[in-house]
Amino acid sequence: DGYADPRGSESYNTVLSTARADGIRTLLIDAGLQPQAIVVQGHGESTAAAVSEGDLDQLALERRVTITFQRQSDVGVAAVVER
Repeated sequence: DGYADPRGSESYNTVLSTARADGIRTLLIDAGLQPQAIVVQGHGESTAAAVSEGDLDQLALERRVTITFQRQSDVGVAAVVER
């Protein structure tokens, strides 16, 4: 999930946040993860909490990517083999 700070237009921030998350997707694929296992979403400035455009520290924290790991329900850890 990619995010952007509230500066710029909403449409630009959505594109920017998607590109930010897609960059991390590329790094994960290069590290060996399967591309079909990665879902990228850009949220733009929808969750931005920065109250002032002059607060550069807060704005920097808005420009981020979060990664959530989920176990797929059809993937087993062990299998029973009958002989």
